[in-house]
Amino acid sequence: MTIEQLWDKESEYYEQLKIYRKKIIENKNNYKLLEEIMNEIYKFLKAIAPVFFKSGNVINAVELYHELTTEVKFIESYIPDRYFIIPSEPTFIYQKEKRHIPNLNDTEDILDWLVYMAREEYVYTSFWTKKTSIEGLSFENECTNMSNKIASLCSEFGIDCKIKRINPGFEETARLYNGSNYHDICIVTINGEFFLIDCTYRQFFMLRGNSLERTGIPYLSNTKLGIFMTLNNFRLELSNTLLSRGWIRLTDENIKNYFDGFALSFRNGIYYDKSRDYSYTTNYSASDYVSFLKGLDNQVKHEGEEVLKKQLTIS
Repeated sequence: MTIEQLWDKESEYYEQLKIYRKKIIENKNNYKLLEEIMNEIYKFLKAIAPVFFKSGNVINAVELYHELTTEVKFIESYIPDRYFIIPSEPTFIYQKEKRHIPNLNDTEDILDWLVYMAREEYVYTSFWTKKTSIEGLSFENECTNMSNKIASLCSEFGIDCKIKRINPGFEETARLYNGSNYHDICIVTINGEFFLIDCTYRQFFMLRGNSLERTGIPYLSNTKLGIFMTLNNFRLELSNTLLSRGWIRLTDENIKNYFDGFALSFRNGIYYDKSRDYSYTTNYSASDYVSFLKGLDNQVKHEGEEVLKKQLTIS
């Protein structure tokens, strides 16, 4: 196939994507239909990929496909932020008046207060919203700010708090996404017990980017972890708790279920094509993940960079 023929193909496919875009815009208030249309788009991208990746030595062939995926990212941006694959309104209401100082003899009250204060500051200092509820707020890209807020509050009350960063593949130096796509959380110790605070977790459950059909498409970032958390009752139960309250107790079971979601989301389509393992599980234990967080081990070491970085080819 010549480059001219590929240009014609790209124009044809782009016109199809424009039709999809129009459908997305026209159905912004129909969650189910938006989900179906996006799955159609992802299947479409997978179906046309070989046209460009198997075009021989035609220069810029793959770049033409890259341009089509850029259009899909643009289409995704039309999906409203208020749509989540798991509805997740917290169990307490956000009010303009600062909430009471926590009861320092009540561990759960301390944890609820820390989450409340971090989220409350975000909601009421935001330049674009003044709400009494966080419905529709994804807290996307706010993990560092909120973790720092929680650490600051803990310092005031003499609570031990450590900010931990979850890097792709649980390995910072690999820089699988050029230093991006990390997530910050807090590990706090109260009365000798360990707790994980992640009050921006709901960003991983937005409809946008949460589809198994998205996995394996070159140049698109990997599927968000939310969809993987819905495939297992134990992971789903943890997600509902964390989305609601913003914290979980660090039991072995919770550690595995929470971090499994990240490990699964880091895997690209090459992993699944090579392994033929579509169980969406991992062999990592709670102690493995503790080692990952301490920098003593990582997922990259066990699985390799090729299956964990952004996919740039068809497998």
